[in-house]
Amino acid sequence: MPENVDVKVTYQAKWMWDMTLSLLDLEIQFVDPDTGGILAEGRSYRPSLQRKKPAFMAREVLSRMLSDPGRGDP
Repeated sequence: MPENVDVKVTYQAKWMWDMTLSLLDLEIQFVDPDTGGILAEGRSYRPSLQRKKPAFMAREVLSRMLSDPGRGDP
């Protein structure tokens, strides 16, 4: 990892095929690069009938994480 990094961002995306490809589950974590501790985390889960665009889901998770770190889950 490069020096002078304040935070490492990791994510996991699970996609589903239901007539079209859609993002089912998105998890994002902010990790301290020195200690490996989780600084904030969030998740958005949208089954096919509640699907949203991936950009919407990413904004949804990040806005919750940044407004209340550590409590990004709904």
